[in-house]
Formats: sequence, C-alpha cells, structure tokens
Amino acid sequence: MSARAGAFLSGETLRPEPAQLVTVVRSVGPADERATDERAPRDDARFESYEVIDEIGRGGTAVVFRARQVKLGREVAVKRNLAGRSLTRAKFLAEARITGLLEHPGIVPVYDLLVAEGGEIALAMKLVRGTSWKELLHPRDPAAARSFDVHLGILLGVSNAVAFAHSKGISHNDLKPANVMVGEFGEVLVVDWGLALDLRDTAEDDAVAPHRSVLRAPAGTPAYWAPELARGAGREIGLWTDVYLLGGILYEIATGHAPHRGGSLLTAIMEAVESDPPPFTPGLPAGLEAICRKAMAPAPTDRYPTVAAFQDAVRGFLAHRESATLAAVAAATLERAVTAASALDAGAGAGAQRNRVYADFAEAASGFRQALVLRADSPAALAGERRASTALAELALRAGDFGLAEVQLERLDAADPGTLALGARIREAFAERARAKRQARSTRRALAAAVGTIVVGLSAGLVALRAAHRRTEESAALATARLADIRRLADVKRLGDYTAEADLLWPARREKLPAMEAWLTRARALAAHLDGHRAYLAEVRRHAQRAGSAYAFTSPEDQWEHDTLAGLVAGLERFATSAIPGMERRMELARTLRARTLEAPHEAWERAVASIASRAECPAYAGLHLAPQLGLVPLGRDAASGLWEFVHVESGEAPARGPDGRLALTEQSGVVLVLLPGGTFSMGTRVPDEAHPRGSPNVDPAAKKPEGPVHPVTLVPFFLGKYELTQGQWLRATGENPSAYGAGKEIGGRRHTLLHPVEQIGWKEASQTLARLGLRLPTEAQWEYGARAGTTTIYFTGGAKESLQGAANLADRYCRDNGGPGSWPFETWLDDGYVVHAPVGSFRANAFGLHDTAGNVWEFVEDRYGGYELPVSPGDGERQAPADAPRVFRGGGFRSNAVHARSADRYNLYAPDYRGFDVGVRAARGVDL
Repeated sequence: MSARAGAFLSGETLRPEPAQLVTVVRSVGPADERATDERAPRDDARFESYEVIDEIGRGGTAVVFRARQVKLGREVAVKRNLAGRSLTRAKFLAEARITGLLEHPGIVPVYDLLVAEGGEIALAMKLVRGTSWKELLHPRDPAAARSFDVHLGILLGVSNAVAFAHSKGISHNDLKPANVMVGEFGEVLVVDWGLALDLRDTAEDDAVAPHRSVLRAPAGTPAYWAPELARGAGREIGLWTDVYLLGGILYEIATGHAPHRGGSLLTAIMEAVESDPPPFTPGLPAGLEAICRKAMAPAPTDRYPTVAAFQDAVRGFLAHRESATLAAVAAATLERAVTAASALDAGAGAGAQRNRVYADFAEAASGFRQALVLRADSPAALAGERRASTALAELALRAGDFGLAEVQLERLDAADPGTLALGARIREAFAERARAKRQARSTRRALAAAVGTIVVGLSAGLVALRAAHRRTEESAALATARLADIRRLADVKRLGDYTAEADLLWPARREKLPAMEAWLTRARALAAHLDGHRAYLAEVRRHAQRAGSAYAFTSPEDQWEHDTLAGLVAGLERFATSAIPGMERRMELARTLRARTLEAPHEAWERAVASIASRAECPAYAGLHLAPQLGLVPLGRDAASGLWEFVHVESGEAPARGPDGRLALTEQSGVVLVLLPGGTFSMGTRVPDEAHPRGSPNVDPAAKKPEGPVHPVTLVPFFLGKYELTQGQWLRATGENPSAYGAGKEIGGRRHTLLHPVEQIGWKEASQTLARLGLRLPTEAQWEYGARAGTTTIYFTGGAKESLQGAANLADRYCRDNGGPGSWPFETWLDDGYVVHAPVGSFRANAFGLHDTAGNVWEFVEDRYGGYELPVSPGDGERQAPADAPRVFRGGGFRSNAVHARSADRYNLYAPDYRGFDVGVRAARGVDL
C-alpha cells in the first residue's frame, strides 16, 4: 500500500511536498501505534530555555513534547518535525504567523519560535489539557459515549473559532474531530493550522509570503476532503472550503463515520470531486440531512455563504428537536389529564380533583405553546394544543365553568366543525343561564308589586334579588377564577421543579452558564406571580375561622386549597429573595472565575508554580509541576510548614498575612487550602508487643482493633483545608447556619462568631455543599495523613497526652468549671479556655500547618467504615468498604477526652442522617496537574 493510501486509511492529514505547499506543519494527537523507529525523535530533543519532560503525541510528520519553560515555570507543548522529515523554517514561520493573527479562546496560541540543537525550528505552544474530540466521538468504551447534543455543542464551538478566523481572512482547510481538543472544563480548541491560508494576501511570491501558499496538489485529510482540496485547486480554496469541512464533521456526528471511506487515494479523490455527498443513515432526521447536503454541496456557491449561516441552521435544527421533545412531554401530560377527566365524579373531593385535572390540561397546553415558540409550524404541537384546549373546554362545560370553556374556545379554529359544535353547546349553556337571569328579574318585579302589603314577602324578594344579581356578577368572573386556580396549581409544580433544577447547576462554571440563564428567565417569570397569589390568599382567608396563626375551613376542599396556596406563597417568597439572587450571584461567579483566579493573579501563579517545582526552595514537593488551579489564588508559603497555601475564591475573601506570617482570618474569609505533597505513610496503630515496644512508630497502648493493622498507603498530592469549615463559609454557600452554637451565642464567657466551625450538619449535607463549591470531603487516608503531618506518634504533638496543651480543644478543666455537663469525660490537666468549640485556628497547628485536627469538632470523611484489611483506591486512598457500611468521622471534638484526639482514632456514624453539635467538616480538593 502506498504511503498516501495509508494516510487516507489512518485519517491523517495529507501534506504536499515542500515544492507544492509551504505551510505544512502538523499538530499531532495521540501517538500512532504504527510508528516505526524511523519516525522516533532523537534522544537529544532539547531546546534553549525549555526542559523537555516527555512525549505526548506524534503523527506522520511531527512530534509534540511536554516541556517546562524555565523562565516562567510553566508547562508548554513543543512541536518539532520528526527526524528525517524535510520541513523548512518558512513552514514554521507560516504557522506561527497564522496563529499569531488569531487571538481567540477557541484557538491554541503559539508562544514562541524555538531553535533546537542542530538548527531545526520548533514551536512552543499552549499545553492543552484535555481530550481529542475524535476520542470522544469514537470512544473505545461505549459507556463513555457523549450525547448527540453534546457533540453538536462542540461543533458550534468549533464553528465559533472558525468564524473568528474567517473574520481575519484565514481559512483552516483541515477541520476534523482529530484537530479539535476538548479541555477539562469543556472548552473547545481548534488546533493544527498547518494548512491554513491567509486569503487577504495577494503576494504571488511564496518565498516572500509563505502563509499565502497556493495548494497545488491534493492536501488535507482525504476522509473529509472538499472537492477543491482533492483537486489541489489552490485558487478555488476559500472560506467556503471550511463550510464544507464543518458539514463533513456534522455528517460524522450523525452517521458515525467520516464522509469519504474509499480504500485508495484515487477513490478518495473521485468521491470528493465527482460525487454528491455520501449516502446518509436511514432514519436520519430530515432537517439534519438537509444541513449536511447544503454544507457539503460540490459547488461552493451552493453551500452556506458563511459559517454563521451554517451555525444558524444547526441551531434551528436543535430548536426543532427541542420543540419535538416539549411536544412529546406535553402529549404525555395531556393523555394523563384525559384519563383523569374521564374518571371524575361528583363525590367528595371532586372539586380538588377537577382542579388538578385543570392544571394538567393547562400544563399540556403550555408545553405545546412552548414547542410552537421554537417551531411555529410543528404539526404535533399544533394538533396537541388544539386537542388540549378542546378537552379542557369539554371538561369545563361539564363542570359548569362556562366562562373557562369559552376562553378555551377562542384558542380553536373557528371554522372547524368540532369547534362549531362545541361553541353551540357553550352558547346554549349561556342561554340557559340567561333564562335563569330573566326569571330572577320576573321574580323581582313580582315581589316589588307586593311591597306595600307583604313585609315578609318584601324581605324574601330582596334576598332572592340579591342572590340572583350576585350569581350573575360571579359568573362573569368564574372563568378568570378557574384560570387563576389552574395557574396556582401549575406554579406549585413549577416551584418544585425549578428548585430541584437549581440544585443541579453546580459548581459555578462557565460551561453551565447557558443552563443558568435559561433557568433564571423561567424563575423570574414564576416569581412575577407572587403578588397575585398573595392577594388571592388574603381573599381566601377572609372566609376562614382563625385560631392564632392557623386558618380553619369547614370544607375539606377549601382547607386543601388554602394550605396549598399558603405553601406556594411562602415558597415563592423564599424563591424570590434567596434562590433567584443566589443564581444571579452564581452566574456572575461563573463568568468571572477564570479572570479572578487565573488571569488577574497570573504573576502570583507563576511564582507559586516555579516555587513548588523548585527542589531547592520546596523540597517536600519533589519537583511537582503544578498547573494554575481554577478557583484558587495563591496565598504564599506558610513560614512554619514551608507548604504553599491557597484561598478558595468561591467561599469567601482572601485572608491577609500578618507581620508574623500568620493568616489573619475574618468572618468573610474563604476556605484556605494547603497543598500537601504526595507520599507513602503508615496508617493505623497497634498495641505494644515484643516486636513493637512502647515508643515505636504507630504504637499506642490505647489502640483499638479497628485501628489496625498498620499498613502503608500511598497518596498523590492533594489540597486539604487548613481549618475546619466555618459557619460563615457554610452560610455563604447555603444561605443558612444550622449550628447549635451559632454566631451571636455566648457560652462560658466566650461570644461566638461566624469564625467558629459549622456543626449540626449531616454527612450528605456536607458532601453536597462542598460539591457545590467544587470541593469534596477528604478520604479517611487523606485525613489521617494530614493529621499526622509526618509523625508516627500517638498524637501529632508527641506520645503523651499532655503534649496536646495549646494544640487541642477537648473536654477540659475550663469546660468543667464553666457549666460543662458533668457526664463529659473531663481532662483536668488541660485548660483550653472554651466550654464548646473555639474559632478555627485558635490552637497550635501541626507540621503541615493544619489546625484543629485534634478536638474542636469531629470531621466527616468520604469513606465508609471498613476494616483495614480492605484495599484502598490508588491515589486518594479511599477504603473499598461495603456499600451499606456507615460513614466515618475523625479527630475528636470539644466534649471528647484525649483518647479521641489520637491521630489513629476513628469513629463511625450512629445513623445515616446523624447530626451532632460537635461534628463538622474539613474541605479537600484534588490537584489538576
């Protein structure tokens, strides 16, 4: 097989020889498993000012290394040609110039041109941490497959970058999934601009303007070729070529394979040049097939005129799909309502049942109308809305709600025979009501004639007149009242749905912004109903018997209506004052987090990264190459521990360091995380024996069976909270402070503030709240590793409990003398100055700079309670305990004695939902390397 046929079959980019094409440098993806020794890079791949770390990918013409830029201490990607490949300086200059014009978040920038030993040119580029879109589109593990909509979203992201390039007069000419990277946070980046053309330049001398190279031979990737690329017709190549390639990617998303699948280069050329778009998978949505056909039209003039027009078509297709989904959901609701309507009777509770059915009909009709907003000509939505309105009108007519029935009639086609018949029935109902009204008037005149002679008759006549008049007035408002009932019931459901949906939009990251924006629009519309619901609740309560704050009604239906409405009003008030402002703050955080934590403090990050990587300055980290961490800002090294500390921006403000080097915490301070170095430590403890006498590592006379056997656990670097989570941090995250000893209370002469640890929380609450902030609970192994801080003694302070003086808050003499319960096991040798918990950081830290790992409050960990003979997960050490085992907390609390302050002490929860006034939490986070 020829080299070019092999390139076609492997999906690689076909590069003309230098005489045919100047801009031919290739960015590469994962290593080609068929690479031969001939293509291997030389062992001396070194560059001035750059330290090569390892190879991260290669293709047919180039290899990419991960390297460290010494001056800035950051990791970059360095691309150079493979040994023996005839690539010229001009080609690298061309690619560098092209990408230099394209400053866009979706385009990987080139930082520098490098000269390797031997005079070869290389490029230093941004190191993209992520996955090739090709791998996501065709995963080896089917369980890892992304949804169709996710891939369309990536395609739109690629289109944004390409549209920007087109605005600068640059065409890419080799768009394909392998040339797109999807970052760890969902960012979409287009790579490999080696075949790009600067279409603004009119120079004819390629030696002078290499970036304007004219493709004079087939170039690009045969599997995706546009006809002009297959012909090598350089003058025909333009911005329309990228439109074809985007259509080819859309074809692959839809069908599962690239557009051209011929087995030879000649076949590929024929398919691209002479054929219409390839056959489509049966059952493919017609709208999607039409987009592909137009984008991939053989004649450029038949394609979409711009990338923006192609994007509009894709977005229109998505809107149609969303319309179909909304219509399907509405149809299911409608069927439920129709079934329930047929089962209605006139028995007890029929009014409440009918209102619920009304709500279902209204919800179905609303769903169909939303579907029509997205696609006005949707047959399913049009038919569904017509059927929902008809069914609701029929039910209202049977129930005597003639006004509501008439309102629904107005939504229907007046010329439809069914509508005409229904209208006739409604008019007859109104006519019957009019006859009753006329009868009431006759009664009034008869009674008026007897005014002078029959006083009792006069009174009765007045009563009848008023009743008839009231019925007439009330009937006019009845339809509006019924519609209001429906909206109230629908709002109850919406409130629950929107509240649950908001809980899923965490953590606050840029990729969640579209969903947040959509939620906020719907949430504000719902909150706008609050005043109307309040007014109606006040009206309902006028007819109630009141006992204190309770409202009682004689009718069960009226009681149900009141209680439902009262719950709705209270819920909407919380929703409007808490949930909506909270989402607005969350969106602002998502928009600004990258700028606040990566861009603005970039100099601080450069210093931190360089310091951590320096074995001389920070030997504990063993040359760790740390990437800047989204959401964190460096606070510098702790003077005592020598470890780097960072503030978690989402949880509060950065504390300042005082002259003594200590952090000065305030109630507004955010979570402070310490970067702990990885390593292997001995976990657990044992009782003394001949082989392990007292004083030996991990030996403790008070050791308990579940604390052994002592065993090694290896952990990768991770972040662990310097302090326990404070009440202020919890309050900012959740809007609540559940602590039993909350801010403002005075216990034992100590007034509490928001710097005291949060407590009275459950394990599930702790885990979910930390997840909202992009944090997590530490594993039990991580907790003990952090608490020991390199020690093997009973306590991190030494082997004797008295060594805890000044380092732990336990049940002590001060607690006993200032009202502490007599049942607590007091350590009378200790005086920590507090009855209950103290502000975080009040006591001496351990060697890692962590405070309160002994006493103050117990701390939840991630693991379930399992024996130490069970294996642990690599990296974080999570114990592989049974799924039904209880959770664990560690470290002791203010009502504990010294036994529970031991580094190896462990305790399991009393119940799954256990909450204690001495149990809190410490945050952790993994490291993005």
